[in-house]
Amino acid sequence: MQVPAKRGGGKRETAETEAYALTLAALGAVSRWTGVQWKNAQDAEGNPLAIAVIPGARFNESKGKTTLDAIHK
Repeated sequence: MQVPAKRGGGKRETAETEAYALTLAALGAVSRWTGVQWKNAQDAEGNPLAIAVIPGARFNESKGKTTLDAIHK
C-alpha cells in the first residue's frame, strides 16, 4: 500500500506503525459484519502475537506479493 508523500505530491510505502494502524482499523471496522475475531498469544520465545481469524478469506501469493482474498460462496 502506498500513501501520499509529504512533499512533491508523490507516493511512498507505509511505515510499519502506519501499516499496523490501518490494518487494525480495517479489521475493527468490518468485524461486526464479517465475524472477524482476534486473540492475543505468544510465540515460542514469549514474544506477543496478535492472531486475527477472518472467516471467508484466504491469503494468496503471486509474483512475490501477498493478497488477502474474500471467498464468496
